[in-house]
Amino acid sequence: MAALPLYILILGAQALDLPSEHTGDVAWIEVICGEDRVIQYRDSFVWDSLARFMLFDAVDSGYAFASLSVARSELKGDTLTLYTKIDKGPLVRVASLAFSGDRRTNSSLLAHLLRFQPFVYSTAKVAELADVLEGLDCTVLDWEILIAPLENRVFERGPPKDDTIGSGARLHFLIDEARSPNRITALLGYGDEEGFVGMADFLLSNLFGGRREFFFSWQRLAPNNVNFAASARDPYPFRLPFGIEVAGAFRSFDESTYHLEASGGIFITPASFRVGLGYVYEQDRSGLTRVSKNLASTRMSVGPLLVGVRAGERRAEERSAYLKASLKAGLPIPLLWGFSFWLEPNAAFVTSADPLLETELIPVGGARTLRGYTEEEFRSKLAFWLRQELRWGSESLSLYPLFDVALIEVTGFAAGYGAGITVATPIGRLELDAALPWEGAWYDAKLHLSVGAEF
Repeated sequence: MAALPLYILILGAQALDLPSEHTGDVAWIEVICGEDRVIQYRDSFVWDSLARFMLFDAVDSGYAFASLSVARSELKGDTLTLYTKIDKGPLVRVASLAFSGDRRTNSSLLAHLLRFQPFVYSTAKVAELADVLEGLDCTVLDWEILIAPLENRVFERGPPKDDTIGSGARLHFLIDEARSPNRITALLGYGDEEGFVGMADFLLSNLFGGRREFFFSWQRLAPNNVNFAASARDPYPFRLPFGIEVAGAFRSFDESTYHLEASGGIFITPASFRVGLGYVYEQDRSGLTRVSKNLASTRMSVGPLLVGVRAGERRAEERSAYLKASLKAGLPIPLLWGFSFWLEPNAAFVTSADPLLETELIPVGGARTLRGYTEEEFRSKLAFWLRQELRWGSESLSLYPLFDVALIEVTGFAAGYGAGITVATPIGRLELDAALPWEGAWYDAKLHLSVGAEF
């Protein structure tokens, strides 16, 4: 930000309030500023643009601000002549913020997140605010200071006084806000054992300018394996320094068992840290077996690493506890000639005092959901699985082979492979892939077609 040009203007639009008796007579407007003289047709006259032109030399000379105002005016025939003067000074008190561009967050919330307080103008302070905006996913493209034209005294030659806070000077940022767009993803697949499987995700973000997100999900992984989930998160509820997240889910794993889950927690966005509490109620369809679980979890992002810890207590005929720790990394590796490599290692440690406890979903046989493998609940001490893709192409068309490997203490070694193609279409991203277990026959392959759209 230190390299940004000084661009401080006062826009004196009030100078064009014409007397009513002359309004119909004016066809041309002539502006005289020192030796500069500009005349324009009234209907195409823009005072703001002209003020920027007239003030260029003053701004370029390094003054903190410059204002263009009308000293007197004359009506000669059908031409209104405005005689202007320039005021300039070294100090100005910035009293408020404004934002424009493709922003999705409302201005008052952005100002609150910046912890904005009125300040004496300096490029260092503007650069500091711009750095904070970068941390809020807002790239500053340009900025300027606008000083309310109706104020008589907007600067002091010495140290600023308290009354200069009300001068109306406003710092205006032009920003590009990198926010998560609304997203829809739908997938349909088929396997000989599972039949038709499917998945649909809906993410609604940036609602009401407050960076709120709502997520809905549906999955069918097998004839009796159906999941519904919904969650909502607000990073700054009531402008608190932390976010709130609530979620609920219904899961049916087989013909005999289903469970309901509810959870809530808080998270801190800049530190990518989350902690939450939850409750799970599980019951078989006959109503004979009922199990409830208390959950506590925490998750933290550190660079490309995602670290999670999940602990809980199971209450049935006897009480028991379990613990899961997980580590995940996403490593994009750009290569030459349009190739890119994506590596996603995962590791998990699960322990429980209850041999009957089924705690976590970890993919057996590979890292992909709906890509040739089924997810099973199991109890294990250690698990490791690896997802990797080698892509070639561009955003409009790309080809990729895929390969997964898993090493799980309970089930041993498993692997799978396949290939896919991604095509950009007017309705969104279209992807077709096929995958099968390492030792499986060709008729064990699973086909999947997905479409994803962002708006």
